[in-house]
Amino acid sequence: MKFILKIKNICLYAFILVLSSLHACKDAYEDQTFMAYDEYPIAMYLKENAADYALWVEVLERSGLYNTLNLSDTYTCFVPTNAGVNRYLEKMGYQSVAEIPQEDAAYLVKYHVIYGTAIDLGQFQSGAITELNETDDNLSVEFREGGLDAVYLNGEARFVKFDVKATNGIIHVIDDVLVPLTATIGDRLQDSGYGIFYEAVKATGYDVLLNTVYTPSTDENGNPTEIRYRYTAFAVSDITYAKAGINSLGDLKEKLNADESIPYTN
Repeated sequence: MKFILKIKNICLYAFILVLSSLHACKDAYEDQTFMAYDEYPIAMYLKENAADYALWVEVLERSGLYNTLNLSDTYTCFVPTNAGVNRYLEKMGYQSVAEIPQEDAAYLVKYHVIYGTAIDLGQFQSGAITELNETDDNLSVEFREGGLDAVYLNGEARFVKFDVKATNGIIHVIDDVLVPLTATIGDRLQDSGYGIFYEAVKATGYDVLLNTVYTPSTDENGNPTEIRYRYTAFAVSDITYAKAGINSLGDLKEKLNADESIPYTN
């Protein structure tokens, strides 16, 4: 199948490719196809093999990123099977891909994509993949006992096929959808047995910090961008506080001989 080139303005397209790529929910390349060989780019390959990947193609289309993954660029894509997508839909309470909010679908796709490089099996090592994915997260590879039949991504999805070559990158097939971590430290502290610790976090004003993932900013050229923050919290549980006779924020203040005349945000 010959690739069809639709080039109206080379300079404009080059600009769009660099700046847009995977950074928008809207599919900016819906009516454009970039092909160069008698093979398929990633998204077209997946559609041509619908028996295995039809549901992930629906996720790509829902996200508005289907045609992005047909661009003449380089991507590493971790693609779940139809069975894996079905399990994800059931887990999340969706009856179909169409029920996934478009922004969530876009985030999900970006979580499964590394842009700008083709990482094959030979480059995998146990531990985090050096290159960040399109949500600025590290994915990790784990080799368990069982050889190549027991290699896992993020400890939750097993690789079922490696190194499927496409004209614009490489595909690794996994048996389940990776679920992105979207909860902040603040969310986790509120959802678990760290009530006193979180009360102290709020009293000191750190709740805003620990609930912030991205902050709008600009780069050196004045273009809008986002700064992502990462933190580690050594949190004390309510059970641990109780062992020290601390059962409230008031008890903690007393234990620390906190000076009430000084703002806790200082």
